[in-house]
Amino acid sequence: MENFAMSDVWACVPVKEFTGAKQRLSSLLSPQQREILAETMLEDVLEALSGAARLAGIMVNTVDPRAATLAERYGARVVSEAARDGHTGR
Repeated sequence: MENFAMSDVWACVPVKEFTGAKQRLSSLLSPQQREILAETMLEDVLEALSGAARLAGIMVNTVDPRAATLAERYGARVVSEAARDGHTGR
């Protein structure tokens, strides 16, 4: 196994568009409530990651403008290439 310094490690966070988020909760929450939930969850993740001193950085992969703005507030690098491809890239 190759040795690496923790400062070489980036946290990579894929973020779907908030519109239509959390579909499995549609019987319990309105579309607006699901959007707020998804945004709040992303903020919680970014807050936790930004407090991780040994990370080299945070990268957020998204096409959602609100997610991108939120990510930038936490100093994350935002990329949008293949953001709609899913975690398998298919």
